[in-house]
Amino acid sequence: MKNLNRLLIFACLLSFSACSDFVNNVDAPSDQVDSDQLNDEKQVGFLIAGIQQRFATTYDYTILLADALSDALEFDWNSPSATSQSLNEIDSGTIPFDNPDIAAQFINIGELRFLADDLLRRAEKINFTDEDLQKETLYAGNLYAGIVRYLYATYNGLERHLGGGVINNGPFIASSELYQLAISLFQIAKTHVEQDSYEERLLNSLIARTFLFKGDVAEAVIFARVGLQQGDEPFQALYSFESTNIYWLEGGTGRGELLAAKRYLDYLKSDPKEAARIPLVQVADDSSFWLQGKYDDADIPIDFISWEENALMLAELEMPNAPTIALSLVNQVRFSFGLDAISNLDIDVILAEREKTMFAQGLRLVDQRRHNRFHLPEIAWQYLPFSEEERINNPNIPF
Repeated sequence: MKNLNRLLIFACLLSFSACSDFVNNVDAPSDQVDSDQLNDEKQVGFLIAGIQQRFATTYDYTILLADALSDALEFDWNSPSATSQSLNEIDSGTIPFDNPDIAAQFINIGELRFLADDLLRRAEKINFTDEDLQKETLYAGNLYAGIVRYLYATYNGLERHLGGGVINNGPFIASSELYQLAISLFQIAKTHVEQDSYEERLLNSLIARTFLFKGDVAEAVIFARVGLQQGDEPFQALYSFESTNIYWLEGGTGRGELLAAKRYLDYLKSDPKEAARIPLVQVADDSSFWLQGKYDDADIPIDFISWEENALMLAELEMPNAPTIALSLVNQVRFSFGLDAISNLDIDVILAEREKTMFAQGLRLVDQRRHNRFHLPEIAWQYLPFSEEERINNPNIPF
């Protein structure tokens, strides 16, 4: 729960009364500012920076747990670093509501939702004199408000096979509705950026991904075709040594509780060139165990979406009707990693390419669910459950 107390205080400084929307039993902050003082365009940079930090520390935690629940990461008591019963529960899919990692993730995502929505509320009150800053504010607010709804829909769940989220102690919102809300917010964000800009392509990719996960392939392909292109920088969560990448900490050389699934080593043995997109490192005290090496330090950023993902997403969508185009897109991604071309393509190859290219990005869980390839028994969780605290304190949510 890195930096949790400090970030709780930061969020509560914005509006302490609103903190009860996402967390209870937190001591009142000792330092406090008048919330209205932040309704000033001079404070917008501060507000956006706070959202970006909470996005980073929500995203890393969420995808780490998602990869633990999927077949991408493994917990093994025989590993020298294995100490966490909480992570073991998530890996096995038998997750009690009082699991501390689940509780922390749920607090983080609730804070991110509050901060993004709060920026949009404040933007309505600020008397902007700088039109470009106003556009930047509305772009950021809608972008992150859409992202958090996407995250809820993709990773959290009320029941084992029922994804969704909750806002302000309100009723449960199913994944399909949250995805549509995210798409609407991304569309609004597009009205505040330049046409043919990186930001527009980024938003198109996010909309395409959201439609794909929602199951609307006809809409997904439209936006993927105008999404991120080769050469575009990835949209990333950023870290520092003060705000640590928790994937490095728990699933890498920081502490290394979660191991890379054994098949990743098989991929490297089959083609050593795959190390370019599946970097692995041996556990220091036992060479029979391997960790992801993609995030090999505390401040390594994590891709949220990239042109490579957009290309593979488009390949999956184009494959039924335009297999030649789909194959070309897959090879475009492979060439960017120095890999040889492939000549045959089907859904199994597409999913393997996605798994390797987006290694350690939390997307394996989604692909397993989308294609009915979940590796755990039917009774296991396929989402990260709502926390015990939410179930106790929200009258709309059954315990």
